[in-house]
Amino acid sequence: MKLSFKILVVVGAFLITSSCDSTRDITGDSLVGVNYGNTNTSVKKLKKIEDTNGDGDVLTTTYTYDADKLTKVYSKSSLGDEYTYVLVYNGTEVSQIKQTQKEEGESQVDTTYDLVYTGGKVTSMKAVAKSSDVEVYKIDTKFRYSPSNISGAESTFVMGTTEMGSLDSALGFTGPNITSFKLTSTVPFFPEVEILMSNFDDKKNPFANFPEAFKAFSMNFMLGSSSPVAMFSQNNYKTIKVVGDSVSYNMTYTYNTDNYPVAATRSDNGGKITFEYY
Repeated sequence: MKLSFKILVVVGAFLITSSCDSTRDITGDSLVGVNYGNTNTSVKKLKKIEDTNGDGDVLTTTYTYDADKLTKVYSKSSLGDEYTYVLVYNGTEVSQIKQTQKEEGESQVDTTYDLVYTGGKVTSMKAVAKSSDVEVYKIDTKFRYSPSNISGAESTFVMGTTEMGSLDSALGFTGPNITSFKLTSTVPFFPEVEILMSNFDDKKNPFANFPEAFKAFSMNFMLGSSSPVAMFSQNNYKTIKVVGDSVSYNMTYTYNTDNYPVAATRSDNGGKITFEYY
């Protein structure tokens, strides 16, 4: 079976998420102490994102909740790829994430990630990927933290007894916003990327009440869905650059009365993103 790691680290997917600083509720369910530079403190739950690139390809992602808890993320592209993430909780903590990966021309892969916490932070995660109930590979992930933020994650992939390689995500922050993301890979078929973000607004990120553990997971494992480029920022970047590819573009947002983005356009190819809330 081909090991497929089709991931949209293309810097135009909906890359706007929330802060991971020490003022946040540990589950990410409430914005304790967050100051957006305005007086409107209404918190919305993200319902749907539709991302259309310059070629007309569409990625649609929907979000399901149990009260205030995010329980499911489902992404489907107009090219036929589907990705499902089911979050299992132990009290307020995300204890397990179940991922289903269906890609055009490939067998379905089901992966179960078990999360381990230390001092209220997710510090490691083990996973087993299966196809038709047959083990394909195992993954061992370790998360890193600075005094104020999560700083990265390293995932090692093993097929049988053979180590296939590893992924390493490294994050850099300026204040409450992530300004650099670098993904290094020795795993076959997995791209490497380095991205810089700047020129942030003072508005709200649409993922502000997502669990911090799910955002940590997403650094290496959000296949066909949101890239982790701005996964832990308090605000929305307006300028982004892909290092090494000489690609740079600006984002222009439209906001609702609660100061959340409802639409965004990209200056590079006319791509558009729309956001819906509950």
